[in-house]
Amino acid sequence: MIESKEIISEFKTLIESSGFDLYGICDAKIPQEDKENILTWVREGKHGKMDWYPKNMDLRLNFKNLGFDPLSVIVLGAIYNDPEYGEVSKGMSFRFSRYAIGEDYHRVLRRLAKSVIQELKKKYPNHRFRQGVDSLPVPEKVLARLAGLGWKAKNTNLIHPDFGSFFLSLSFSLTCRFIRLKSKSKIVVVRAQLA
Repeated sequence: MIESKEIISEFKTLIESSGFDLYGICDAKIPQEDKENILTWVREGKHGKMDWYPKNMDLRLNFKNLGFDPLSVIVLGAIYNDPEYGEVSKGMSFRFSRYAIGEDYHRVLRRLAKSVIQELKKKYPNHRFRQGVDSLPVPEKVLARLAGLGWKAKNTNLIHPDFGSFFLSLSFSLTCRFIRLKSKSKIVVVRAQLA
């Protein structure tokens, strides 16, 4: 296990210099209550026409089925409140998500995360890292909540205390316990300070 005092400032610098606004770390384990909620949601057909959602439930609920057994997850978030949104949406008879403006967020987040992964692989060559931006069947909102990036609202969106729901997140799974947890129930959380 890597002690937080050994890595915390280096990790903070790496994440902030990569362009992420929010980040946190949690165990690579989905709590039983969340597993049951996901299974009930699927059983009741609440996934609608997302036929792909019920597939790979073994991966969604148990990360060791990813091909390696990760111990920790780093969750990174980026604010997406595009300044052009107001102008573009003015006069339209319909509403659309703010993240739909500009470059595809999958590409943006992958690009921002590339240097983080490269640096982590260089520093920890004996550990495996896997990135996911809506590409792995993992419950990203649950992981973001567990990592301290916000809480789940009634509409199931993740809400950050300062930024609301205007952020997107991605996650890395890794094999080492990256930062020691302070206690069994409280997770160490580090957040970038926005200017």
